[in-house]
Amino acid sequence: MLQDTGLGQEMFVSAYTKHENGIQKTLCYRYTDDLVDIDTNQENVIPTDHLCERTIVYCVSPPGETSWLKNSSTSEALNNINIQEKPTPLPQKFPLPGTHHTAAIIKFYHDSESLRVGQLVDVIGILGSSDSNMVDTMDPEAQFDTHLTQYKDVPVIHAITYSTIDGKSGAPFTKSQLDDMALQSRDIRGPLIDYIASYFGGDMLVAEFVLLQLLSKVSTQRHGLKIGQFCLNITNFHPSSDPVPQKSTSSLQLSNGPSQSVANMISNLVLHQVSIPLTLDVLNKSRFSPQSVNEDLISGVLQLVPGTHVLVDENELSEGQLGDTGVRNMQALINVIQHQTLTYGFPYSQFDFDMDLSFITLSSGKSLLPNHCVIPLKPDYALEQNQAENRTSPPKEELEVFRIYLQASKHASYEIPDNVSQYIQDDFVKERKQASERQAPLPSQEDLMMRMNLCRLVALSFGERVLTKETYDYTVQLDQGRKSRVLEHQQKTSN
Repeated sequence: MLQDTGLGQEMFVSAYTKHENGIQKTLCYRYTDDLVDIDTNQENVIPTDHLCERTIVYCVSPPGETSWLKNSSTSEALNNINIQEKPTPLPQKFPLPGTHHTAAIIKFYHDSESLRVGQLVDVIGILGSSDSNMVDTMDPEAQFDTHLTQYKDVPVIHAITYSTIDGKSGAPFTKSQLDDMALQSRDIRGPLIDYIASYFGGDMLVAEFVLLQLLSKVSTQRHGLKIGQFCLNITNFHPSSDPVPQKSTSSLQLSNGPSQSVANMISNLVLHQVSIPLTLDVLNKSRFSPQSVNEDLISGVLQLVPGTHVLVDENELSEGQLGDTGVRNMQALINVIQHQTLTYGFPYSQFDFDMDLSFITLSSGKSLLPNHCVIPLKPDYALEQNQAENRTSPPKEELEVFRIYLQASKHASYEIPDNVSQYIQDDFVKERKQASERQAPLPSQEDLMMRMNLCRLVALSFGERVLTKETYDYTVQLDQGRKSRVLEHQQKTSN
């Protein structure tokens, strides 16, 4: 992931023509930091067209990358590079505090104008020598104050070529694997919902909404408005009495057993997953938004690659006071959920960068965060019984099918025919009329927008690329079932 693109450019000699004993030699220095061996002879003057510019970018391993993805062939090859043998000298430049990761300086030689922070790139290049990186601190003439000095121990990769990685690329799956999924979607959908439900006490309705949430992404951007994300709040999700033993130094490890189980389940299915326990310590002592300090971009917890699934556990929040940092962090979290933008702070300005993060919020009562959809949990058995009695782990082959299914469905094309669009409009007008006759609250434009988003997700989950009347009717019934449960839960808690 491109963590900091503000390191600037540097001039270098791409080639040098040298004359020795009447023989002309052209030496290439394009993908190296080696010093050019220049003679004082005037005939060895470097032509201006041999002076080039390259862009310096600080990159880190993708935050939240799931273990199964790390063990894939591409990631395994990357891990074999010895850049991870040394402790990372700049932990403040990785979004997830206390998490092991790799980092490198990548020098791009062309097409660098399209690079942006948070972007995921696949780089093929030459591993340089870290001791020749950036600034030679042993050279008295190089002893100037510069923000590049801190990178002297960071490995360098000279990019020969690179490509951006997004959902359309299909990585890490092949095109044939993704293309074959549409015909199998209906057969895969049921077992996947069963698997998800086993982590929610057998609650099939919640599991189906979780599946739809896993398929959501920003599908449309118009005039700054981002449409498509489906942030889900699962209420009535109570904490366990037995805290989870801490296995890492990360402050973002969940201590609630059922929440950690849900996080593990999601990480078994998606490419990138991050958990955020909403504790006072995390809010008051962490940094959610990136901040530039002395020309150095300090990372924030929410500086994540597009498509990352974020699980927020509100059950970890206890009584206490939020400081200024805590309030800023909450505001950053709310902005990403509502607007899919993250603010980067600079000394005299701030900029909003587009995001595409997917959120599931677990809470025992009403959430503190905005969400598109709320559904109370209604388990058939206690969540603590999941591991021992009711949960079966699918075989590796079936999990792989689930992953391909989610990746193919999430990024598939989708359209609404004119006749179905008219059918939806007529049904919505009819629904408003019936609500008016019952003197009930009228369905709003926001309700219609959420239903249309649900229709897209339901259709894609069935492997359909064109919305049908039957799928629309199924979506309406599904949402009505959710609303009935919300009303039932509210009546139960008010008594």
